[in-house]
Amino acid sequence: MKIIKQDKSSLLPRIDIVANMEHVNKRTPSNEEVIKELSKLMKIDKELILIKHIYDGYGSGVSNIEAYAYDSKEDMALITKKGKKEKEKEAKAIEDAQKAAEEAKKKAEEEAKMKAEEEAKVEEVKEEPVAEEKVEEEDGKKTDEE
Repeated sequence: MKIIKQDKSSLLPRIDIVANMEHVNKRTPSNEEVIKELSKLMKIDKELILIKHIYDGYGSGVSNIEAYAYDSKEDMALITKKGKKEKEKEAKAIEDAQKAAEEAKKKAEEEAKMKAEEEAKVEEVKEEPVAEEKVEEEDGKKTDEE
């Protein structure tokens, strides 16, 4: 891969890149392959590079690449548009998180009910022998009085 042009954008926090990549007798390089090569050449994190387009000349074995290298992930998130699939993926992730939170809340409520029921049973068991002892004491008093 050879970088032909590299310009720092004056308005946006990114670098505009134009490069050539040779692939004689091979298929056109994928976005992942191009990002990997650009990150090696420019010594930038792979997540900060966005491929705009890969132009392939028929039968030439050389592809012209237009890409952007951003200064940070936050800058990249602010500038780039999210596609329909990304928006749907984020909406689904939020929905799944809400469902998980609701299920956890229901489970906690059920556990609290079970614990309260167990404590109530334990209290009933403790109260029953005390009631029997009182009955026995009352029976004992009646026999003493007679």
